[in-house]
Amino acid sequence: MTELLCQRLYGLSLGYEDLNDHARLRLDPLLAAACAKTDPLGAERLNPAHRGAALAAPATLNRMELSNNISDRCHKIPHDPPKSKPAC
Repeated sequence: MTELLCQRLYGLSLGYEDLNDHARLRLDPLLAAACAKTDPLGAERLNPAHRGAALAAPATLNRMELSNNISDRCHKIPHDPPKSKPAC
């Protein structure tokens, strides 16, 4: 989850708002290194079809964002404005 979240946040901060941009970004070894991937080139992927892509596909990121199954560890994190106010 941490790597998925890092990938999405770095993509947003670089100006890639749409998830379909991650189809190309998942091939970027510098973005993979920023997301703390141990294999930034994706050469050690188990599925030969996925070798060369170290990061998640847009469909995986979409499931992370749209899932609302709270019983699962991969659910959408809701925003609660009263809880997000600074304590100062």
